This record gives sequence, structure tokens and C-alpha cells, in this order.
Amino acid sequence: MNKPLASLSLDLDNAWSYLQIHGNEEWQSYPSYLDQLVPMFLDDMAARNLKVTVFVVGKDASLPQNRDLLRGIAESGHEIGNHSFNHLPWLDRFTAAGLRAELTEAHDAIGTATGSSTVGFRGPGFSFSAETLSVLASLGYTYDASTLPTFIGPLARAYYFRSGDLNEEERELRSKLFGSFADVRRPNTAYRWATHHLMELPVTTIPLIRTPFHLSYLLWLAGISEKLADLYLSVALAACRAT
Repeated sequence: MNKPLASLSLDLDNAWSYLQIHGNEEWQSYPSYLDQLVPMFLDDMAARNLKVTVFVVGKDASLPQNRDLLRGIAESGHEIGNHSFNHLPWLDRFTAAGLRAELTEAHDAIGTATGSSTVGFRGPGFSFSAETLSVLASLGYTYDASTLPTFIGPLARAYYFRSGDLNEEERELRSKLFGSFADVRRPNTAYRWATHHLMELPVTTIPLIRTPFHLSYLLWLAGISEKLADLYLSVALAACRAT
């Protein structure tokens, strides 16, 4: 009997990237938890005999203290993806030249650190633009995994603004964070872009109702009720199996 297939990925966002997105200047010292997280992640995946895609931030790959950790991920058989260099979730605001520099610098740093040639990309904060596809195609990438086909992006953004300490300029930069209501109309399964022939692998949302169930949302629900989070995940997986 064939086992059902599932695509698993991890965005390896570091401590500094969370501080940065919330406007906390302490990010500039690049605090890190990779030395704790990566060994636990590798042990957990090995115990379950799972191989996943790990989207790495280029800045982390450029720091010497992280290179052995990141190379260990690749040597354990996990796919390495590009998660931008500076983890700025407004790539749609970059100039064409700025975007090319951002993605190319990340590509080179990640390749040097891990020994892997990356062919997949996910934008930080699910940021996305047509220019991103052009740059990825020119770098020889085969897929993008940045789209999040849900309607709750603006709601998540509003919650984020309420919980953060951002000035008006910082809010403006993040004005498209997590996408728009219109994103719910995007496909929820893999497809190929007509313009650049890249595959798009959307972040999975629950079929029909189109709400996300990746870890950030599950952790938020678990903060309310662990039983609620378990039930939500069970419903999500059942809906995926049924469609």
C-alpha cells in the first residue's frame, strides 16, 4: 500500500530576525539560538526518519560560528533552500537591482556554508513579487515556495501591529506583511508559473476553508488551549487526506 506523500519544510528564522521584524534594535548584535535548535532538530528528524527542506537565512550562513551547524543539516540529507539574506519581509518593495543583490548574496553564502546548491526559495513573511521570479529563474532555481493562499494575512498583520512597538515608517514598510485577502484565490496545490516556468509550492492551507496550520499558528492556538491546537491540526490533516 502506498503511503501518502507530504512536503515538510522549516524556515530557519533565528532570534535576531524576530527581534528585527518587531523593531527591537537588539537584533543588530545577531543573537542566535541555532546552536541549541539545530542539534535538537537533527536528532528529532533522525528519530522519525524524515528528510525536510530547511530554508536558511543568508546572514546566518555568512557568520563563521554557524557554518558547521548548517553544513550538518545538509550532510544529514535535508534539502537546503534560500530564505533571503537579511530576512526583510518586504521584498516586494525592493528595486530590481536590490532584489538581485539580496537573493544572490544569500545564494552564495548558503552554498558556501552548506556545500549545497540551492534551487528553492521562500520569501520572509511570505513576501512575493513577479521580479522575485525573474531573479530566481536567472539563478537557475526550479521552484518558489512563498505564496500563502489564505484570507487571514491582513488579520495576522493587524495582530502583529498591535503586539509590536513600531513607528509609522516601520509600519509602512510592513504594510503588505503576510499578504492580502485576495491571496485566498491563489491555488492551494503545486503549479507552474507561465512566465518563468518555475514551480510554485504554496504553503499548505486547509482545503476549502483556506486557513493555515503551519507551526506559528499552531503555537498561537496552543497558547489558548493545547487541546484546541491538537484538534485543529487533526482536522487539517484529515481535510488534506480527503482532497
